[in-house]
Amino acid sequence: TQRWLVETLKYKLREVLVLDLLEEWMLPRRAFWLSNAGQIGVNPDQRIAEDARKLTELSADLGVGLLQASILFVTFAGILWGLSSGFTVLIGNREVTIPGFMLWAAILYAAAGSLLSYWVGRGLINRNEQRYAREADLRFSLVRVNEHVDDISLAAGETDEKRRIESHLTNVIDATRRLVLGLTNLTWVTAGFGWITVVAPILVAAPLYFTGRVSFGGMTMAAGAFTQAQSSLRWFVDNFSSIADWRATLLRVASFRRAVITCDELHPVESRITVVEGEPGRIVIDNLQITSPAGCTKLAEASVTVQAGEHILIVGESGAGKTLLFRALAGLWPWGSGRVSRPKGELLLYMPRTPYLPPGTLREVLAYPMNLDEFAAGAFADALGRLGLGRLIPLLDTSGRWERDLSEDEQQALSFARTVLHAPPWIIIDEVLESLEEDTLMQVIEVLGKDLARSGIIHIGRVGAYDHLFTRVLHLIKDPSARRLIRPASERRPMLKLQHIQKAFNGKAVLTDVNLTVPKGATHALIGSSGSGKTTLLRVTLGLIPFEKGYVKIDDQALLSFTPTEWADRIGYVPQDGGLFPHLTGRDNVSLIAKLRGWKPARIGQRMQELRRLVDLDPVILERFPHELSGGQKQRLAIMRAAMMDPPVMLLDEPMGALDPLIRRSLQQELKAIFQRLGKTVVLVTHDLGEAVYLAETITLLHDGRVVQTGTYQELLQQPASPFVSQFIHAQRTLPDAGDPA
Repeated sequence: TQRWLVETLKYKLREVLVLDLLEEWMLPRRAFWLSNAGQIGVNPDQRIAEDARKLTELSADLGVGLLQASILFVTFAGILWGLSSGFTVLIGNREVTIPGFMLWAAILYAAAGSLLSYWVGRGLINRNEQRYAREADLRFSLVRVNEHVDDISLAAGETDEKRRIESHLTNVIDATRRLVLGLTNLTWVTAGFGWITVVAPILVAAPLYFTGRVSFGGMTMAAGAFTQAQSSLRWFVDNFSSIADWRATLLRVASFRRAVITCDELHPVESRITVVEGEPGRIVIDNLQITSPAGCTKLAEASVTVQAGEHILIVGESGAGKTLLFRALAGLWPWGSGRVSRPKGELLLYMPRTPYLPPGTLREVLAYPMNLDEFAAGAFADALGRLGLGRLIPLLDTSGRWERDLSEDEQQALSFARTVLHAPPWIIIDEVLESLEEDTLMQVIEVLGKDLARSGIIHIGRVGAYDHLFTRVLHLIKDPSARRLIRPASERRPMLKLQHIQKAFNGKAVLTDVNLTVPKGATHALIGSSGSGKTTLLRVTLGLIPFEKGYVKIDDQALLSFTPTEWADRIGYVPQDGGLFPHLTGRDNVSLIAKLRGWKPARIGQRMQELRRLVDLDPVILERFPHELSGGQKQRLAIMRAAMMDPPVMLLDEPMGALDPLIRRSLQQELKAIFQRLGKTVVLVTHDLGEAVYLAETITLLHDGRVVQTGTYQELLQQPASPFVSQFIHAQRTLPDAGDPA
């Protein structure tokens, strides 16, 4: 009966939890927003399936065990109290009565074991959580390879994929190794506690026997009752590893649920695109700008009105953000500005680049997401026939995995057959026509021109053979002067990661167990007093000096797996004085590395033009020599040179160190704007706390080669990890040229 009750409790708890997570996750647009919310949205399947299962099973097992232990304790607590109710001890010339001496002894003994178990095993919570996260990454990489096995085989990419999977496996093994070490240390405590428990009851009951309070048989009974009571009280000790596992799983599920519920509140500092229901029969787009981590996309035409039945083509260069526009019109991407008015009460059908074909019969695929009984029986065959898919008519009631059974062109044709079946008043298409073969394209053009002639169509793509379908052409452009979307650092995957770095010169430790993680797109500051190890850590990251222990990774790829040249192209470096060659013009300084890498002049010119706009530099400056430039102009050129190879990480060593304090603040403002537009992961070394607070999202304080504390300025100010942190911040706040950290 007990087994049936426990197992029933497990699946009932799982049912309630999973249904709750699914209900929140499957609300309109929630799953999409979560997938774009950073690391928390990477493996929702792991959180909903595996983590929820483990949480409910552990909750049931631990809950039932705690209930049994509580009942056992209550049962034997009365016996212990009665046996030792009159126990007295002689203190000086006075007898002191301790009612329930054995009961209190059992409680104190169990409390001591519980506290020791917590002190030794408290790190298991984080270690379990890290192991689950690494396991999820490994499984995701395996699933991704399985889903793209055709492309990988055609590209002969098996070796590279094997390396990536092995890297994830290494992370799993490292996390498991740390967990095993923690469990081993905890086992020493629990096992030692168990060994002492063998003799503890006799030792506790002996005073009752020697004082004549109980007989030898009574002492044995008291020892037995003590053992039973203590075994119930040591539930925490015996189950601490399971409790740590339960706590880690609870944190993963709770953080996922919180992210699902609040994902539409991410990026609170960003403005939103207003999507409203307007007058029927037209779509109105006013001053639409779409912000993303890659930059800002907008329509060249400030105000656009699309009337019912009108066919519009929106064109843009590669990388202009056509899919972002598609998502913004659909209401999936809310970040940006402007207003989109959609016709009230009229169906808008959206056709993405890759059609979604749900599992089920072909008839259900065509009707999706509506019910079969909403369409005439013969309408399905007619729709297939109009798109040249007559061979599929006999398979209408056959179930299959259509995304694998059909070619890409057939899948696209099937999505247009679904559109013909639904006959919506509005259709918005994302670069689908460009991917179709000629025969299929001709059939689609005929369907759009005849069957769907009354539908309003917005096609986002390029100029092609279908231009005659459209009455107007709009233009999508990038706006390099606008700011990028910056996600909260906690929601971004790590881009730069240093773990357990150790470095010594002539036997003297300069860096000791340094750990640093900087999320993608974040700006992070290294600060500390002279000799704290800032510059050495920077050189280690650049690969300029070797280190005795630890590793440096960029985007989960280790420094040692690259040649020095390859690694240099992944990190842009801006030295203290800019490091510009005095005999070269600004243009030659910026393009030097690209020329050494064999870039063609056209490519160099295009990249330089992009960077010049990003740093807001007058083109005349490129033709001047460094001695003819101001400090701010030299700084911009140095940043352009560092970003020329488009590295994911940029390191800046005292970027304002050589500048006059009077102009430092204005240049800091310009530098902050440049960081936002570049969208790179930036690490800057500075001695100025005010500069670090103004430019960086987070700060790492170094002292004597160790990381003292990492966090935001407010965390360092309000929750200092040591007296040194408080002293350092107080001293910096009183310096006249340090800026105003607040």
